[in-house]
Amino acid sequence: MLAYAEKLTAHPGDMVEADVEALRSIGFSDRDVLDICEVVA
Repeated sequence: MLAYAEKLTAHPGDMVEADVEALRSIGFSDRDVLDICEVVA
């Protein structure tokens, strides 16, 4: 999660679907990912 948040902060244009899939694969829901994005914003 922290690596996702760091990448989203430092290099938002480099975000790809695989970044979200990595979080999903370890149990994060789409709502969880949205919450992370809202906090980073």
